[in-house]
Amino acid sequence: MKYIPLILISLVTFFSCLSDGEAGRVSLSGEGTVSAVPDRASFDLTFRETGETTRKAGEAVNRMSNRALAVLESYDIPPENIRTTGISYYRRTAWTDGQEVFLGQEGVQTIRVSIDLEESGANLNNIIDELTLIDGLGLGSLQMTLSSRSPFREQARKAAYEDALSRAEHYAALSGRTLGKLLELREGTDGRAPERPMMMSKSLAEGDTQVQTGTYDITVVIETVFALE
Repeated sequence: MKYIPLILISLVTFFSCLSDGEAGRVSLSGEGTVSAVPDRASFDLTFRETGETTRKAGEAVNRMSNRALAVLESYDIPPENIRTTGISYYRRTAWTDGQEVFLGQEGVQTIRVSIDLEESGANLNNIIDELTLIDGLGLGSLQMTLSSRSPFREQARKAAYEDALSRAEHYAALSGRTLGKLLELREGTDGRAPERPMMMSKSLAEGDTQVQTGTYDITVVIETVFALE
């Protein structure tokens, strides 16, 4: 996983110091942010076909889904990353001259696909391009996520503490004191931040799908109290 450490400085700071020879303390906040590139992609595939009977509609849907599964298999997407999320059949009709006309039975199947971009080495753009060659296939709900936030949260937590410590040392020096031990520490967030936008577009010139993954910002904010000696 890739990450870009970024320390954001300047939250509320409260400084209190008593007269010479007396104990004091400095209370302040620290913030750390790490930008991480998503390593997992997931999306829905929808197969929809109409047949004279429910069975024929189901067979047509299965043919379409088998083509999609063959594409995913060619890119070494493991079966456990492919999950059926819905199978439905409907009676299709239309109104003509005030009468309901039977058009056939419609079959719909939906599967959820998850791709580990780093471990599988799969090229998401190529996978989407090959899937969209299947007429009638629907592709949607594309999301870029992190398989684990923990390593980035640890980096953000370290950056937040270093931010608080650096400013505490500065305030101690300004007051002519020596920074003492850490008295209190509270983590103010769960270390998560909203993801930046992800886009999927189609290049008309080249005919290739281009997916911009964007990044996730993992932020930790802490509240600290240090002694002044």
